[in-house]
Amino acid sequence: MYTMGLPIIKENRPLEVNLTLDPWAILDVREVDQTFVTHLGIKMEWINHYIKWSPENFCGIDKIIVPSELLWKPYIIIKDMAEKEKSLSSPNLKINSNGKTEFSTNQVVTTNCRMQVNKFPFDTQICNITFVSNIYDSKDLYLKSRFGHITYRKRIQKIITQYEWLFCNMTVHTWNSTGHLYFPITVKRRSVIYIVNFLLPILYLTCLDLVSFLMSDGEKVGFKITVLLAVTVMQLILNDILPSSSDSIPLIMKYCFGIFTMMMISLIETIFVNYLIEKDSASEDDETAQDPSLEAMKKYGASLIDKLGFKRGSAAKEDTSIQHTEGPLTLEMFSDELREMKKMITLLNTDKQEEKRGYWTKLADRINKIFAICYVISITVFLAILFSMWTAAENVTCLNETLPH
Repeated sequence: MYTMGLPIIKENRPLEVNLTLDPWAILDVREVDQTFVTHLGIKMEWINHYIKWSPENFCGIDKIIVPSELLWKPYIIIKDMAEKEKSLSSPNLKINSNGKTEFSTNQVVTTNCRMQVNKFPFDTQICNITFVSNIYDSKDLYLKSRFGHITYRKRIQKIITQYEWLFCNMTVHTWNSTGHLYFPITVKRRSVIYIVNFLLPILYLTCLDLVSFLMSDGEKVGFKITVLLAVTVMQLILNDILPSSSDSIPLIMKYCFGIFTMMMISLIETIFVNYLIEKDSASEDDETAQDPSLEAMKKYGASLIDKLGFKRGSAAKEDTSIQHTEGPLTLEMFSDELREMKKMITLLNTDKQEEKRGYWTKLADRINKIFAICYVISITVFLAILFSMWTAAENVTCLNETLPH
């Protein structure tokens, strides 16, 4: 007789169902939804104790194929299912002469997977695919894997995928108390595309921000704001990739936020330095308007004109012979006065150049140099610590990495 519909004779013994899982491809890993989409091949085998025959009595027939609706088959579901499965089940059951029954199905499965994106894009994910019977408990039906860890690892080596993720390992575990059979699948992300399209551009923007210290103070502010906006765009793109329910802040978010913060501080420092320089220029304009040296220049020029005018007036009253005599003397005196005036102007200009760089300008230059040194050191230390944390990620070697793609 059947016990609860199970094809077993002994009531106190559970029916063993051997399950084989073949992950053929990773179709998608959605970090935001935290789901894992795979194409699986599932094969189940069990012994139907009521269907046995001797092949010698039936012309040597040792196996037959019958429609699956005619006989009992275990109703096994995937516990981690997130969406309705897309399956292509075999419409038939294969039955051997010893009662061994086989049922195969192909499924595109979307399962929940708790993503650990702390070390994105150098992360490794472990997603479980759990099989369970929601009708029978472990006393009536016992799920077990046909193969062990070593066999599954060898089977994984044959899987070659061109997708973003690589198969690294698959193991199998059984919960005897509940009768659950689960397969932890370890996958590793191919991080090259994120390095080229995300990490390196932000690093280049950081280098541009460092080079901006060589620019003139008037052009720095606009340039730094442009660089800052570019980093903001990269952060918005990253926000659409990573899940918002992560337990900890991913390192790549710390990377972007740290670079953004340092660029913001650099922009504030540039604005402050420009303020000091403009303040010094305003004070120099006020001093120039009240400069006593200009008054001295005016007086000296007026006295020179008076002298020359006096010479001309006195020379007009002399006779022609005296005028011819004093003409060269007057020109010579005029040349001497011009030379003397040129020396005074040159001396005043030299003093002005020395005094042009006032207190606030000198302070601004000093602040700029000190900040540039501290900025370079801070950026270097920050990137060194961050990349060391990234490289300290779990070293999972994927066998597929050594295979040709």
